[in-house]
Amino acid sequence: MKPAAVQNLGIKFIGLYCAAYGLSEWFDSLVIVLDSSDSGVEWETVLRLGRWFSLFSPIVLILVGLYFIKDGVLIKKSVFSDEGDGLSESKELFESGLGLLGSFVIASQISSILSIIINVGIVMFAPVYLSVSAELDFLKFNVIPCLASVGLGVECVRKKKDLSRLAIGNSFDRSV
Repeated sequence: MKPAAVQNLGIKFIGLYCAAYGLSEWFDSLVIVLDSSDSGVEWETVLRLGRWFSLFSPIVLILVGLYFIKDGVLIKKSVFSDEGDGLSESKELFESGLGLLGSFVIASQISSILSIIINVGIVMFAPVYLSVSAELDFLKFNVIPCLASVGLGVECVRKKKDLSRLAIGNSFDRSV
């Protein structure tokens, strides 16, 4: 299988993952939104809006997934280079795999990133008398892992040639 075919197939698999995960997250968020709005508790506007905005991140994830499944041309252009530098096909496949891994790690964090942004908004705009300890706990436990995952994904995409050289050296060239 040619590297371009592996790239196309990988992008479509990542798109399928994003769409399925986004749909699952949307139903989870919908249950929370409907449960909190029917509880009879007088919610502050900022908390009520935050709950409704929690439906937004899974929808974005579904749309990203559908884009990846349909075309994903921006990902192909930014993640994979069209350089014909004479590398062996196995090395190109390994580099494509690293690029796909980075894209997958970044895509899997889209929901977390949007949830963090929503919780930051809730904390910033909540009235002083309203307790935002749950949102602060969420931020405390999720910001660093999310940033680390996104950073790892970006580095896999940006430095795939260096990582390939580090991981396998010239062993592919010797086996061909």
